[in-house]
Amino acid sequence: MKTSLAAVPATASHAGGRDPHARLAAARAALNRAETAAGLRTRLGGPGLSTSPTLTGEPDRPVADAPPVVGPALTSVAPAAQAHAQGGTAHPGHDPFGPGADRSLPVPQVLAPLFPGGALARGSVVQVSGSTSVLLALAAAAGSDGAWCALAAMPDVGWRAAAGAGLALDRVAVVPAPGPDAAAVVGALTDGFDVLVVGRCPALGERDRRSIAARVRTRGAVLLSTHDWPGAHLVLRATRSGWEGLGQGWGHLVDQELTVRATGRAGAAVAREVHVRVGPDGLGGAEENRRDTGLTSDVGAEVAELVHEPPLLRAV
Repeated sequence: MKTSLAAVPATASHAGGRDPHARLAAARAALNRAETAAGLRTRLGGPGLSTSPTLTGEPDRPVADAPPVVGPALTSVAPAAQAHAQGGTAHPGHDPFGPGADRSLPVPQVLAPLFPGGALARGSVVQVSGSTSVLLALAAAAGSDGAWCALAAMPDVGWRAAAGAGLALDRVAVVPAPGPDAAAVVGALTDGFDVLVVGRCPALGERDRRSIAARVRTRGAVLLSTHDWPGAHLVLRATRSGWEGLGQGWGHLVDQELTVRATGRAGAAVAREVHVRVGPDGLGGAEENRRDTGLTSDVGAEVAELVHEPPLLRAV
């Protein structure tokens, strides 16, 4: 199992009155427990210790903000993280429903109609399929209040796309390949992270997933899964409706239009759907983007008719 963690600056802001240093220490401690669960001997190092970056992207266009992969030469966790690890249960999501604690995390405005109460309830599991852009946008919005995010079993995630979606890479930890001990690794991550994103992981059986979901519920974290998850509170499925920006022999792809449909339990029992567009500025409402062009629906129809009009041929 390989892990990575980006250190957060000492001046980092936080929401809900939570100490950013405590968040960082808890995240480090959780990764340390995840490594221990996988039988690894290496531990995370504190700020200033050497790391060995493994960046996604083209060699001539490095992604400077990608979380560095923790190298085998690193020593023990920072003292603060050790203190939290010894405490056992101290972590950013601990006792989320205590006095003054937030019971939910924000979601992108365009996706809010899909969620009961317009927010992502702590302790819930959401299954997202069909669009990595929607998945990253959800993770970014959930972490916008200073929450830490862990990505497990997602070795091919593009950090440039993640940063473009708004994900704060200085509060992201990555476990690209949890390995055969995935259940213990992912379970340990729930102790230190508010948002957990899990990709394709065959090592997780149905019983493991139900156990992890129960742990997420107890800890007050949120789990986003790219594949089937038994008992998921909400299931989002994105389907492609079309692309914008191309004509007959001209243009380039600009926006992708998606239809996102939500089904679930309790308050999400009634199926809902929204139409969104994925563009250079992230997710936006389909109607909003049409208004931004300055074209009315009638004018748009006229333009479409002209674009699709067959060319006139002339004998020469």
